[in-house]
Amino acid sequence: MGECGCGDMQLDFRFKGPGKDIYALELYPSCRYCEAPVQVVLYRFNPKDAKLWDIEDIPEMKISGIGTQIAIIDLNILKKKVNEVIGEPLFLSRNDWASLLRDVISETIKEDKESR
Repeated sequence: MGECGCGDMQLDFRFKGPGKDIYALELYPSCRYCEAPVQVVLYRFNPKDAKLWDIEDIPEMKISGIGTQIAIIDLNILKKKVNEVIGEPLFLSRNDWASLLRDVISETIKEDKESR
């Protein structure tokens, strides 16, 4: 898509959908060059296209019961990375980090909804 390569499809998981369709999920970490946001991207492939795109080579997401969960951001890793960038410890509790992250995600979703 862009010169930075952020539009390249890098699929993380696949799962079977209704009928014969196969869905693929991309956990997109954002782009530092074009400022694309962190995203969860969902693709749907019919069996022919799934074969063309080698979807069977992507790890299958097991869904038991009514759903499953995927870890996307570990607060300890986030805290470590932020401290590395600023060069000094940022003393926020785990609850402060979780609250900050929740606020960022909520505002991002709100802005995305409003822009559609």
